[in-house]
Amino acid sequence: MSKLLKETGVFYVFPSETNFLLVKILKKGIAAGQLKEKLAEKGILIRDCGDFPGLDQGYFRTTVRSAEENLTLIDALKGILSAYLNRKIALQIQVQFKLVRFNCFE
Repeated sequence: MSKLLKETGVFYVFPSETNFLLVKILKKGIAAGQLKEKLAEKGILIRDCGDFPGLDQGYFRTTVRSAEENLTLIDALKGILSAYLNRKIALQIQVQFKLVRFNCFE
């Protein structure tokens, strides 16, 4: 599970000796609370660690479960992140288009 999360390139997973994994979100603009809400819509629960002393909205905790459940979590996270990145790219293109249009009328 830890390896699968790290392979996304979006998460850092802290070493753990238990079935809980503390995960840091490496991409700016993505908060654990947002992930928690989106995953909950799919029936998947994670713990937002933003209220833990010393942590912020960039951390969450998950539990290592069965291989099937772990893959379900990874697939859901990939889908959420893909939608986020596509939306971010679309907004960047929209801003660039507006700048081009603005420059054309100067």
